[in-house]
Amino acid sequence: MGFFSEMRALAADVGAATGLTDLKNSLKTKMQRYLNDDFAEASMALLAWVTMADGEVDAAEVETVVRFIDGDETLSIFDSSDLQARFRKHVKALQEDDMFGLVNVKKAISKYKGDAEAASTLLTVGVYLGGSDGDFDESEQEVIRKAALLLGEDPEVYL
Repeated sequence: MGFFSEMRALAADVGAATGLTDLKNSLKTKMQRYLNDDFAEASMALLAWVTMADGEVDAAEVETVVRFIDGDETLSIFDSSDLQARFRKHVKALQEDDMFGLVNVKKAISKYKGDAEAASTLLTVGVYLGGSDGDFDESEQEVIRKAALLLGEDPEVYL
């Protein structure tokens, strides 16, 4: 079962709050191994790509994601204002010039190609953040597929 499928199954089970909390704590523990600028950049680049998956984003959607970044316990190992700035930078780049912005997003993400553990953690973060609004639609899943392939990972593990 892919990470998102596991999250969705736990969220659907009223008594599974502990399981969902365990998943979040496990992800936070994995992320602590990558407490560095490159991982912060890659995770916010991936989040921006997922956010822009349908080709557009409005200011309200960006603010919703920024509030999520600020309040999410899993991301608390990073400075939230730094993550917000990185996220906004990537969204702006994707909005202004989607080809150039996408090149920079892929450059940040691809730093983890060949490092299976880091790539897996990054993709799991992408799925977690992408599904945080409860609607992980097909366009967002397609971004995770592309990111997984970019990293040399099997997309089905995450979906």
